[in-house]
Amino acid sequence: MSDIDPIAHLSGLKEDLTPSERIEELTLLRPALAELYQNDRATFAVAAGLVKEKLGIGRRDLEASLKLLLGDEKCDSKPLPLARFAELVDLVEDESEVKFLIRSSNNGTGLHVETEHIIDGRLYVPPGKSFYPGSCPAPSGSSVRTNRTRLLSSTATL
Repeated sequence: MSDIDPIAHLSGLKEDLTPSERIEELTLLRPALAELYQNDRATFAVAAGLVKEKLGIGRRDLEASLKLLLGDEKCDSKPLPLARFAELVDLVEDESEVKFLIRSSNNGTGLHVETEHIIDGRLYVPPGKSFYPGSCPAPSGSSVRTNRTRLLSSTATL
């Protein structure tokens, strides 16, 4: 249980804090705000309004930082569309669905198709078909794997 009453503390703050003072105040208040977030959402809403007014941090950003602190950031977040990360080779169409074509971990020589990918504990999905221009459909995952295997076997004999 936190010893600080965030509403009383925020109410007593002056309006013209420097950026470093704002960070210091947020760091001090974060445990008490996290406790309110978990146990009393109505009081948290009042405190969040004061955080916005006094520290200039919006409720969504405040809640996101508290979820990270509480360790449940992954639990209620929706998967985000993503088309760029180190292991990604391409986006492909597989079974009428856009999927990731990813280099396998065995020295990056193998390929596999995934419908979702986790990076730093966050779930990502490929962007939907609507993000592809009509004249540029995603290649088929099986054709990419077949052509890559054929290409690798032909260069191995050179």
